[in-house]
Amino acid sequence: MAKKVNTKKRLTFIDIVLILAVLGLAAFVVYSVFFADETSSGDDAVTIEYQIKVEKIRYADFGITLLDDNKISCEFLLTDETVYAGSKEIGKVLAVEYEPYFESTGEVNESGELIYCDYPGYINLLITVQTKAEKTDAAYSVSGVSLLANKEISFRTRTFCQNAEIVKI
Repeated sequence: MAKKVNTKKRLTFIDIVLILAVLGLAAFVVYSVFFADETSSGDDAVTIEYQIKVEKIRYADFGITLLDDNKISCEFLLTDETVYAGSKEIGKVLAVEYEPYFESTGEVNESGELIYCDYPGYINLLITVQTKAEKTDAAYSVSGVSLLANKEISFRTRTFCQNAEIVKI
């Protein structure tokens, strides 16, 4: 007749070490996933200024008053307003200036270059934005948004929304 053997499993030191290692790895993965944006060190962040150019704005329609030194006066785009790309904050408006908007006439001069002329009633807005950004290999990054010169960007403030181009950093 077969005899029943009573086998009791005991927790050994190796079992405890393996359980702790698995729990530690799981905790690390959870922390990395949920706090990935906050783990970047603030030492890498530098203060930068970049300029956004919004072309061909009919200033009379927006209630913009042109002032001396290429400054503007308007109620919808003020300094110290927060600038967003989607739902991510990408800086604060430092200054708003304008430049004349030029349109091609379709004609060429003696050198073979296109002739451009001032387009009455229209301006280009130049919005200078200040922010803290992290320097990466290719660009500056703010809240996961890459800031590159000559890159198109959709941005908004509290009262203004537009597609534009980053012209300089």
